[in-house]
Amino acid sequence: MPIRIDKVSNLEWIMAIFLAGSFALLSFYQLVYYQRWFIIFTVVLSFLLSLYFVLKTYKENGEYIKSHSAISFVMILLAVLLVRAMYQAKGVPNLEMRFELLPFSFFCFQWWLWAIPALFYLLIWIWQKASRFFADFWDGLDGENKRLYIILTIVFSSIIPILYLVEPQWYLQYDQVYSIDSGYCYQRLFPQMTYYDIRHPALSVIAFPIWSIVECILRLFVPRQFLSILCVACVQLVNIQFLLIIGLMIGKLSKSKWIPLLYMASSPVLLFVMFFEKYQLCIFLLVIYVYQLCQRAKNTEVSLILATGAMATSIFIVLSEWFIREPIQAKSNKMNNIAKNKQKIENNEWHVKGKQFCRMIIFGIAFLISTGRIHLLNPMILLAEVQHTAQRFGLKSLSVTECLNSLTKMVHGSFLSLSSVSEAKYIWSDIMGSVSLIGVFILVISIMGIIVNRRENFVKVCTVWLSFAFLLFTVFQWSVHESPLFSIYFSWAIIPLFQKGLQYMIDKFHWQERLVYVPLLLVMLVVNVLDIVNIGMFLKRVV
Repeated sequence: MPIRIDKVSNLEWIMAIFLAGSFALLSFYQLVYYQRWFIIFTVVLSFLLSLYFVLKTYKENGEYIKSHSAISFVMILLAVLLVRAMYQAKGVPNLEMRFELLPFSFFCFQWWLWAIPALFYLLIWIWQKASRFFADFWDGLDGENKRLYIILTIVFSSIIPILYLVEPQWYLQYDQVYSIDSGYCYQRLFPQMTYYDIRHPALSVIAFPIWSIVECILRLFVPRQFLSILCVACVQLVNIQFLLIIGLMIGKLSKSKWIPLLYMASSPVLLFVMFFEKYQLCIFLLVIYVYQLCQRAKNTEVSLILATGAMATSIFIVLSEWFIREPIQAKSNKMNNIAKNKQKIENNEWHVKGKQFCRMIIFGIAFLISTGRIHLLNPMILLAEVQHTAQRFGLKSLSVTECLNSLTKMVHGSFLSLSSVSEAKYIWSDIMGSVSLIGVFILVISIMGIIVNRRENFVKVCTVWLSFAFLLFTVFQWSVHESPLFSIYFSWAIIPLFQKGLQYMIDKFHWQERLVYVPLLLVMLVVNVLDIVNIGMFLKRVV
């Protein structure tokens, strides 16, 4: 609904302007390394966008703050912790030199304190939205899935801190196993809010608060010599929560009790349970959007923008909007006069879908501005960064056969580990040189699942994502030699499609479900757990 300015009191205007100024200052501290005109435009636009955001949400946020005083107090403390972490991460003395012509210092801590109201307001808004979503999601789970979630949380919460304390290489290794950037994430990505990469344009904006809050709290009672290890372990426990919730979400969308078990036992999930990385968060944000889309939730723009902010290629999932989301206005027209106005209805659907698409673009631009990525709105800069990244990671003049072989290895890796050692790296031998028969079998069953269940919304989304995997490896030739790494990026879609096809065969030939799924799960667990053990032995040799 549009904002009714005449219904906003003078006091509310003053508060909105004050908070918008706080948001503008917060955006200023995010991009002070850029050119001066980028900074000026960002601060001004952030002020205007934040003013709109505050006026749009002040009633909802204000009522929540009044009725939840304890949570509000906690959010104030978290906002203080985040500002303190930002101030330390920025390297203030170096920034002073860039703004030496100013008559006063923007970088004394007193000025940074003015960013606290914006962070507090934003944290309150995020908390109430997230808590409401997960409360509804939890209430919708059956007892079996709730027990599975609790048991796995307890098991992993016990294993990970002990493992990281005893074997630090589990989180410090860089590019040794599956090209997982454990050490890179630990040293640069998570603890620095200035991290930027066109492949993850706003990932640090999402990851840095998680890291900072965990570190600031642990610093209060953990001995200094254990602080880094336990900080990584605790953030990894958050990553594990992301993976568990992903499994439950795709299980709910698939309407199958076997999907969460298959997902938890898969190679990419077990691997990313053990290793500290960024992909857990990226996929979580992506599947959150898919879940809301398939559940026909309203206003999913924020979820989509977060997904693409963490992993820019996630924008391909927006194609699902055209196949799934039915405009409310068009639906109403159908109910009223479906026979007489068919052409008019179809035209209206395209019109409303076009408006939804434009709305998402506007939200995306606002997000880039607010997170200090305004330079990406310059077509020349954006094109240069895309070309540089494509030359580095894709378009390697490989043959179609090599790319298809890599694709089958990725599909294979979505279920079972590929175990071999080559040139001091784990599982990198012959990725492009041979086809995986297991991968081909999984693809065939998955295509069967698509054909049989093609009318289901979640199947449509998974089909879009599997098609994107084909384009990524065969057309864009994106990191073809690292395809097993991308199994975590696509397994959430491949596993449900495979299960749909397998279930069709079970029903067609009247097999007993348990006699099919239980042996499959046991094979997956044994193969993938043994692979984790082999990785541990491998790391001891190379460190």
